[in-house]
Parts: sequence; structure tokens; C-alpha cells
Amino acid sequence: MQNASHISQVVHARTAAAARSLFALGSGLVLACVMAASGAQAQETPQPRPERPQPQREVQQREAQRDLQREMQRQEMHRQEQARQEMQREQRAYEEQQRRILQAQQEQQEQQEGQRRHGRMTADERSELRRQINEANQDIYARPRGRR
Repeated sequence: MQNASHISQVVHARTAAAARSLFALGSGLVLACVMAASGAQAQETPQPRPERPQPQREVQQREAQRDLQREMQRQEMHRQEQARQEMQREQRAYEEQQRRILQAQQEQQEQQEGQRRHGRMTADERSELRRQINEANQDIYARPRGRR
């Protein structure tokens, strides 16, 4: 019986060792499968890249910057055009003011000339006036022919 007991112990020990080996092998196999699966998943999932703008984003940024520059140029041109128009308006107003001053001076000179002319007559005007007066005197002071 001792023999049987010993055999039983040996079989039991070997079975336990085999079970441990199988468990270790199974655990290793499970671990290997899990690792392989996670490795495959890692290969499928793209690794995050460092933040680098993509070409399309760069193009969009350049276009936005160009648009901004164009808008600023358009606004500057508009401001310059308004300044130019304002200067033209001021120039026209100044020219109009000068024209009015010149016209007023001319009118004043004409009035002064007119006043002088009424005060003094030229030689031709005096001789013409004498002729007209002589003609009028003859008509006014002429004796009626029928009455004497």
C-alpha cells in the first residue's frame, strides 16, 4: 500500500507539475495573444503626429493672410482716394473764393470808373453834348414863323 500511496503521490505530483506547466504555458499563450492583438491594434491606429500644420491648413493660412493684406491695401487706397477728393473739393472751393474776390474787385473798379465818367467827360463826349444842346436850343427857342 505504501507503493500505491507512493505512486499516487508521484502521479499527483506529476499531474500538478503538468498542470502548473500547462497553466504557465496557457498563461504565456494568453499573454502572447493579448500582446499580439494589442500590437495589431496599435498598428491599425495611427500614432499621433507632432502638431505640424497640414499643407491644406498652411495654404488656407496663406490665403487668409493674402486676403487680409488685400483688404488692408483696399482700405488704404480708399482712404487715399477720399483724401484726394477732399483736396480737390478744397481746391475748387479756394478757386471759387478767388473768382468771387476777383469779380467783386472788377465790379468795384467798374463802379469807380462809372462815377468818374459821370464827373468828367472826354473831349468827344463834350462836343457831342454841345451839338445835342445846340439842336435842342434851336428847337426850343425857335420863333414860331407864323406869329410876328
